[in-house]
Amino acid sequence: MTFQRITLASLKRRSGLRLRDGSRVQYAYMYPPGTIDQVGKRNSGMFHEAQERYGIKHFASYGYKIFPRHIGVHGVKGWADFAVARYGRVILVECMTEWRRFKDSLQRKAELALACELWFIVEPSYVKPLRTRGYKCTRLPCPDTREFRDLNTTFWICRPKQSRSL
Repeated sequence: MTFQRITLASLKRRSGLRLRDGSRVQYAYMYPPGTIDQVGKRNSGMFHEAQERYGIKHFASYGYKIFPRHIGVHGVKGWADFAVARYGRVILVECMTEWRRFKDSLQRKAELALACELWFIVEPSYVKPLRTRGYKCTRLPCPDTREFRDLNTTFWICRPKQSRSL
């Protein structure tokens, strides 16, 4: 997949946030140990990987540059899967699958959502809870390929209602 990459330094300048690169931060409570990015990739399945891939492709089609690694905000618990930027706008994107659905998944991301513009790419079971939290959800356009049909699901892209669309 090809897309224009953006650096962490450029994201920091554009957003004014103290952002952290998940490939440089060690996850202390995991065995085997690794960075946030390594642990996240190790624990993600094919649905999560597809969400990231289609999400990145979607944002890139609107001219956004992509930071394709886990990213967080200094002093905030929680990490997003990737970030996108265009002009002065920076959006952190979190992908959530049904098989990893925990009751507190959205709650754990709430602090991150307060610190920055946080969008979600989710499977259908997260749509209603996100809408009740003030998100606008629409189906993510995905290609009509055998790979995607074999997943037998739909992905939704959810943005805070107060944020403008792409």
